[in-house]
Amino acid sequence: MVSLAEIEKHDFNLNIPRYIDSSEPEDLQDIEAHLKGGIPLRDLDALSGYWAELPSVRSELFGPGDRPGYASPKVEPSAVKPTILDHAEFAAFSSRVAAVFAGWRSAHLARLKGIVIGDKPKVLIEEIAEDLLARFTEVPLIDKYDVYQHLMTYWAETMQDDVYIIAQEGWAVARQVRELVKNAEGKFTETPDITLGKKKLKAELIPPRLLMARFFANEQAALETLEGKRSRTDNISSST
Repeated sequence: MVSLAEIEKHDFNLNIPRYIDSSEPEDLQDIEAHLKGGIPLRDLDALSGYWAELPSVRSELFGPGDRPGYASPKVEPSAVKPTILDHAEFAAFSSRVAAVFAGWRSAHLARLKGIVIGDKPKVLIEEIAEDLLARFTEVPLIDKYDVYQHLMTYWAETMQDDVYIIAQEGWAVARQVRELVKNAEGKFTETPDITLGKKKLKAELIPPRLLMARFFANEQAALETLEGKRSRTDNISSST
């Protein structure tokens, strides 16, 4: 939050860079560490936000160095990620983050399932996005704007068109599967979702994988079993 006095000091210039420093912090190199080995404690202390949430992880990864001001790694570089992911404190943190997301999802699920003709998609996405941003404000280590951007990207690339169609035509349009027609050049202008012989079909809303799971689960399982047998046969033939 920038005070009115500070804005006035800048002659009411609202250029954002005047108030927000977006520059990356300088990467300080420790020449002694490069020459003699070891990890500068200064670098580890700079990750204090992580150690506050995962206090025992630091001692799992690093031990005392051979001289003051430096630490030594306790695990190989390839084991750093597994050590963190398998730690109980990381599991607890992950559960906390998942619970925040689950709370947001639960709060808006009925609203999303209850979209009716005449609803305003722009209002809908604004409300659920702002709530997501607010919920992740108190979550440490997670950039709330990264979470927000994930939702907005999915909205722009996938969800937006579906919501607009439902808001204009209702849920009945979701079950429509239309046949694609070639243009004057004899080409399809859309990528088909389903191919039945020479027919190319497009699902308006529901992805074909969901249609398969709902109405053709047994047939899909039989095909997967058959494909598995063929694959094993081909592998045996190629090995001999």
